[in-house]
Amino acid sequence: MHEVIVSGSGPSGSFAARLLAQRGLDVVLLEKEHHPRSKCCAGGLLLRAARKLDFELPEDIVERRISRLRLVSGGDAAELRATGQFALTIRRERLDEFMAQKAKEAGAELLEGVKALGVHQDATSVGVTTTAGEMCCRYFLVAEGATSQNADRLFGRFDRKRVAVGGAMRMKLQEEPDDAMEVHLLPHRSRVHRTMPPTAAVFPHRGGAMVSLVGKGLDGETIRAVLSEVGKEYSSRFGRAFDGAESCFHRLPLWIRPKLRNGRCLALGDSAGFVSPFSGEGLTHALESSRLAALAVVNARAEGNAKNLALYERTCWREIVRRMRATAILGPVVRSVSRRIDVRELARALDEDELLRDKLSGLLDGRSGALEASAIMMAKFPRLMPRLNIR
Repeated sequence: MHEVIVSGSGPSGSFAARLLAQRGLDVVLLEKEHHPRSKCCAGGLLLRAARKLDFELPEDIVERRISRLRLVSGGDAAELRATGQFALTIRRERLDEFMAQKAKEAGAELLEGVKALGVHQDATSVGVTTTAGEMCCRYFLVAEGATSQNADRLFGRFDRKRVAVGGAMRMKLQEEPDDAMEVHLLPHRSRVHRTMPPTAAVFPHRGGAMVSLVGKGLDGETIRAVLSEVGKEYSSRFGRAFDGAESCFHRLPLWIRPKLRNGRCLALGDSAGFVSPFSGEGLTHALESSRLAALAVVNARAEGNAKNLALYERTCWREIVRRMRATAILGPVVRSVSRRIDVRELARALDEDELLRDKLSGLLDGRSGALEASAIMMAKFPRLMPRLNIR
């Protein structure tokens, strides 16, 4: 019998497996595919997420280092510069393979091409039915992504009203793009303006860029059209030829599952629903959930009592869900800003108001919180208040 089985070798699963193996536990890490495997992701990694790792990412993993945020609407743009780099862009297939190997280096057993088909547990153990046969463990961690059927059965399904669709498109460019991440405000008439958030983003990579969109109630045709439109605008503005590749889509929960723990089983990362309801960014919360899950398992093992796993659910609510609630407030603010403020006006405000500039740049590099940024925006543009109805 193994002490821990982790199903899914994305960042949250691999990092949890690594942390547990470092503490001397017998850990098996299951991956249904073989690395490197494709992953639909725009490839943005905030530095505050990368800092949660106990190792440095090698340069061949990092595509670009980001220090500026550019807000684009039509032919106008407002630019915000952080005090330093605030994000990296990466290729997820490379990152996931690297992190799985880091788990293996720490002592975890990595089994590729093995899928967890079902789970059954009693008071002392968890049985896992896999494509390689039956396995048994003391603790089972689910890190299989948002579409995990094991997570559906163990922790309950996501609220359908709080599930979005993410789309991404890779494009090639003739020249290297600059070091700015771009957020494109979508036209008021667009169907996408009913979504949360009403923006598309462009992440520069080596020799190209990734365009992404997150929205609720959107079909594939609408997402492809928006990705293509933003990609053409981005490339033409820089005087480069547009060469869009195939688009990809993925399910994106905007809130957590009904439960995060079931007996000896825990949900991590996207499987738990730890995604920003404002931006769709999930790696920050995913890596934090890995740390909290490893801590809970180590404590439960030391005490010999699986009930100590309840610590995981409590600390997730305190450390992760609380921040998710705060970032959710930014959604109405950004929606109102995008509909009612000219980007040129925002650019002037950033030039003239040092406090506004500091709080918004602090939101990028982690010096400011979402509530602080929302408060300063509403103070600067008080006419937004009647529409927001924030309590």
